[in-house]
Amino acid sequence: MVDKCSFKTASFLTIQDVQRYRRLLNYITLIYRNTPIKKSFSPLSCSILNLLPPLSFVPAFFQVYTLARYNELSQISIDLLKSREPIVIKSSKSKHIRSILPLPVYKPSLLGSLDPKTFISVSSYDKYKNDIIKAKRYLGLTQEIGILDCTHIFRHIEATFMSLKGIDKKLISYRLGHSNLSTTDKYIHKKSDFKFLH
Repeated sequence: MVDKCSFKTASFLTIQDVQRYRRLLNYITLIYRNTPIKKSFSPLSCSILNLLPPLSFVPAFFQVYTLARYNELSQISIDLLKSREPIVIKSSKSKHIRSILPLPVYKPSLLGSLDPKTFISVSSYDKYKNDIIKAKRYLGLTQEIGILDCTHIFRHIEATFMSLKGIDKKLISYRLGHSNLSTTDKYIHKKSDFKFLH
């Protein structure tokens, strides 16, 4: 179940919600553009991120950074970002708990100015999914390669990217929140399945 404190849909947005989200978008965009964080993302994930409209950029960024499922993003709050504590994600599919390094701090005054009531996602799930579909089509990624939910694409891309970089499958499995390696195998694809992966 999605936590209402992290997600709010467009039909219930207030002007304050939009203003808060814009400040978060500005902060996350600065981190994405001006810190080394992007170097840890696959080029394909970056290509998709670069094509997404502002309302979909923040949740997609957090999906790439944490490898969280969309509904697990509700566990990320502004207070958690400000605390500089690791981002702890409890799997929505198992009892698995994983810890992700906190985001790099860029312009601490901007981080400090973010309102704790800010929503990580202010777009409807359908709008978010459609924005990803449009970006995939633009990049020529029309084959589904077993991905049932297009918001899972970042998990598949990053798992494949890590595997190609020689990262141990156990670590990939941990990052994805899988309780067994056979599930992780389904997320690691042939390089030819994804353009721009290397």
